[in-house]
Amino acid sequence: DIEGNGATVKLYGLVAAGDHQRIDVNSFQRLDGKSSQSDLLYLSALYDHAKAVFYGKIRVEATSSGTGSYQECRNMLLSDHAGADPIPVLEILTNDVVRCGHGATAGALGDEDLFYAMSRGFDRDQAQQLMVHGFFRRVINQLDDEHVRQRVLNALRPRIGNIAEMGVLAA
Repeated sequence: DIEGNGATVKLYGLVAAGDHQRIDVNSFQRLDGKSSQSDLLYLSALYDHAKAVFYGKIRVEATSSGTGSYQECRNMLLSDHAGADPIPVLEILTNDVVRCGHGATAGALGDEDLFYAMSRGFDRDQAQQLMVHGFFRRVINQLDDEHVRQRVLNALRPRIGNIAEMGVLAA
């Protein structure tokens, strides 16, 4: 619940799943206060036979005039067997909102993107790793605390690798 006038909440989620993992994420953002803001960004990279379901609901109460909310769910499918099912839901009980919306995608890396990276000397795995790191940077760059940022990168490293070892970017 996001209660009170002028409240601001930013929520971030990262998932890197593989093998036969199934990830289910449920998010409920309930805004109950005037001029409040709530934004969610959820990103997943799915390898092998991994599946992810994201159910996200934003509810703006009738008393929540002047609020703004956005929910974004992006899924990168890194094998022909990986799958994602993003389900965004909006429930807006007032006509006086600044903005309220959602975006959801699930798709594979583009062959042109991989080809471009490979034409720069990376093999296919390195090119994919580079793309996943860039994809996740949207969230990682929002983490102000260096200790937290390093913990997140360390948690992701077993699945997405260490791009610093490739000599192109610092982790």
